[in-house]
Order: sequence, then C-alpha cells, then structure tokens
Amino acid sequence: MTAKTIATEAATLKRQLQADISAAQTHRDPNLSPEGLSAKRAELTKSARERHAAALSSLRTRMEAEASTTAEQAEKVRPQADADTLARKWGQVRMRLDAAIPLQRIVAKADAETLAAIREYAPTWFEVQHEKRQPSGLTRTDADVSAAMRQLTNSIDARLIEIGDATTAEAIKADREARAAVAEFDNHAAYVDGVTSGRGADALGLAVAAAMQSQAATAGLDAE
Repeated sequence: MTAKTIATEAATLKRQLQADISAAQTHRDPNLSPEGLSAKRAELTKSARERHAAALSSLRTRMEAEASTTAEQAEKVRPQADADTLARKWGQVRMRLDAAIPLQRIVAKADAETLAAIREYAPTWFEVQHEKRQPSGLTRTDADVSAAMRQLTNSIDARLIEIGDATTAEAIKADREARAAVAEFDNHAAYVDGVTSGRGADALGLAVAAAMQSQAATAGLDAE
C-alpha cells in the first residue's frame, strides 16, 4: 500500500459519492406521493453522505499513517553530524552566502555533512533574512520561513538522491511521492467533506488549489 494508492482510492470515493448523491436526488418511485418521494430522496441523500463520510475517515487514517511512515523512513537516511562538524560546515556555507552565492547553488554542490549543517542552521538564517526585509511590526516570518524550509528540504532531498546510496534514494523518493499524494488526497477529501457535510464543494477551485499544493509539496528553491 502506498500513499498514491490511497489518493487514488479517494478519487474513486469522490466519483462514487457524486454518483450516489445524483441517484438519491433523482430517485423515482411511482408508489410514493410527491411528499413521500421528497422524503425518500432526502433519506437516500443522508444515507449516502453518512456512508461516504465514514469511508473518507478510514482513508484519512490510512493516509496519515502511510505519510508518517514514509516521512520517518526518509528522516532516518538524511545525513547527521556532530555539533562541531555542523558548526564548521555552516561557517563555510555562510562565507559563500556572504559572497552572494545563492543557497540553491550551494546545496546543488554540497556533500552530506554540509547538507546536514544547512538543515540545522537554515531556519534561523531564513528568519533573519525575512526580518531584514519586513518593516518593523509587520512580520510574516512563520509562514515565510515555513515555505522556504519546505523548498529547501526538497532541494536537499534532490541532492541526497544524487549523492546517496540506493537505500537513501529510495526512501527520499518515497517521501517526495507521498507528499505529492497527500496534496492530491487532500483535494479529494475536501470535496467529499464539503458534500457529506452539506456545505457543498467548489470542484474547480479545489482542483486549482490541489495543483498548487502538489507543486509546493515537491518544489525546491528557485535556481538563481
């Protein structure tokens, strides 16, 4: 079982929900009065919503477990180093950054210990950079740093796939694929949630959002 498989099951659930709601709302029974037919359609619609809401809950539990497992496996193969090595390597990275060498270029040529140092110190560095760019009192630091770190992690993972062994590459690729699948799953789940709750769902809007989320899930730092 993979995250992609679960995302595909969610897509199937979404289509089946659409079909079942349509069938419920167009149900015919010549033996029923107009009032009785209306009540029957409401009953069938409610049943379909409850059934598919339960199915989605099960899928969501499975997806969370699968995504967590792949993330843990990827974390195990990412490089580690002692504190002194991390500090020394980050010092080398800072010299390059101070010389206006883009971080993406540094990552693209980094060895495993340098990648570990970047993962350790980059959050603080990103925070400082964003603080410098924001007027006093106007901070979007948490969101900016989070987005930047997602991109950085993806770039580091791409480099690890290049320089790591087969086990490392396999675990990193599985995690990247799982994150993209989660974005796809979330789109289908949002639709099912909307319909089963009675709130409704904007299929086009959700599809656009899903495409953006999928891209963000695996996008690296911009090449500079």
